[in-house]
Amino acid sequence: MEPILTEKLNPEMDPSLDLKVLCFGASLTEGYTKHGTEFKPYSGAMARVLGQKLNTAEGERSGESKGNNVEDSDVDKHRNEEKQRQRWNVSIDTEGVSGEMVLEMEKRMRGIYADPTTIQEPYDLLLFLGGTNDLGRMRLPDDIFADIEKIVAIPLNQGARVVLLTIPECAAKVGWLNERRDVLNGMMKKRAEEDENVFVFDLHKAIPYHSMDAVERKGIWDDGLHFTAKGYERLGTLLAKKVLDILGWKEIGVANEMKGDVIQDEGHGVSAVVEGCEVWQ
Repeated sequence: MEPILTEKLNPEMDPSLDLKVLCFGASLTEGYTKHGTEFKPYSGAMARVLGQKLNTAEGERSGESKGNNVEDSDVDKHRNEEKQRQRWNVSIDTEGVSGEMVLEMEKRMRGIYADPTTIQEPYDLLLFLGGTNDLGRMRLPDDIFADIEKIVAIPLNQGARVVLLTIPECAAKVGWLNERRDVLNGMMKKRAEEDENVFVFDLHKAIPYHSMDAVERKGIWDDGLHFTAKGYERLGTLLAKKVLDILGWKEIGVANEMKGDVIQDEGHGVSAVVEGCEVWQ
């Protein structure tokens, strides 16, 4: 199965750290906008930001100590020189199908993992966004989440880490819909608390609909359900920061720039500087 979109960053650089990412879901993953006449997947912006942050700035991984004497300083200097020579080879595949329910996604995920390319080079990270279509068809949160579990179990069993994106608001204000969405999002957050290989990105909080300023909403939201190109750009930027957080990447010399990037989004629940744990390969 060929990916709908593949973004590659620095594929020829060596030595490199490899990171293979799959963005999987329905219309919000495919980048549906302007009533389906255009598609602007968030993965494009995410790829650009990751490329800029990982491969154009000196960085450090948490857990590496700063030297307190000449000998330690020499060791740190050597480490920094090694890190500057390393570059990331990041591959991002986008697999979004507009209108699809999570009820239908397990078969597609199994097809991706049965592909010889995936077998030979499995994904390191899955970003999953789905469930809005199921809620719209009045499915219960327990049933939707059971299907999500089946889907993400496939990459998890192959050694990938998973980021669950909570389901965002929409223009419709319907009591039962809001309640079921909240329950389902709560299940995702609890799942992330229980498994060190599962993370959550709270899209519902990061890009709200009803609490957003009307002028800003017009630029970010398209039809009350999907984003504009600018909205997908914002989502991709925020998810790049989430990936950096998971990687444990702390940039030197561009921290202020990153803070500046986030200032405009602080009202939407975004944390500022990437901190984290050890990089995995």
